[in-house]
Amino acid sequence: MTRIHSERVKTMGLKTTVMTGMALVALSAAGFAQSPPPGAGTPQATSAKAEKNQPQESKSEPKPEDLERFRAAVRKIDASTEPDDLVAAAQVLRDSFPACRKVLHEGVQKGSVKVKAFALRILTEQGEAKEDLAIVKGVLADPDVRVRLAAIMAVRALGKEGLPALLDHLQGETNPNNRKMAIKTLQHWGDKGAIPPLARLLKREQDKGVRDFAVKALQRLSGKSIEDDADAWLEYAEALQIQEQAKKLMSAEKPAGEVTR
Repeated sequence: MTRIHSERVKTMGLKTTVMTGMALVALSAAGFAQSPPPGAGTPQATSAKAEKNQPQESKSEPKPEDLERFRAAVRKIDASTEPDDLVAAAQVLRDSFPACRKVLHEGVQKGSVKVKAFALRILTEQGEAKEDLAIVKGVLADPDVRVRLAAIMAVRALGKEGLPALLDHLQGETNPNNRKMAIKTLQHWGDKGAIPPLARLLKREQDKGVRDFAVKALQRLSGKSIEDDADAWLEYAEALQIQEQAKKLMSAEKPAGEVTR
């Protein structure tokens, strides 16, 4: 139990960077109580989560009184600085998911920084790409750096369907720490399609810490031991793209049913 507790505390320490003030510290405490155990990101855990949520799914709209209850919880989160109030409001939304999804989407799109960060946190914990990715990726360009970080973390949790949006976001993200988180996500996903954009980023990146993250991600994705040499990585990325294009051409030109020796 001590080891699991320690791992959860470490996770929460990272996620509270998107929070502001005492109110958000309290929300993080509520999140700790609800955080999934280590390994919750595995396919088995994801499947179990989906099975658990399935009976709650309903194609019908939530009742008006339920929507008002969810919105009241969001208003409490936005206005209150009392930890007990915030924990209670957080619990209402966590226990009501996915019925409160519409209200969380409203919070992500129109809420304060605090509300956006909290709504993104819930979607990180319990969301699904099919239902939530479009809303989450819409705030990758939010003016507030903490909201953008929360959105990056949510995109990571929702899965590789967010790859195009995250690659696009990485080109314009101004905060070095956020760029690191985006690069770490690309490394985590393990998609070689991220190699050319990462090589181009390395060519222009000035921050040493971000460069280190990019090199590590490139090495992990490619299996190559090239160090911090942007030109070498660009050359490798170009060769990789040519190779992929050649494979596609050969596949397209091969007649259906052709037997090869």
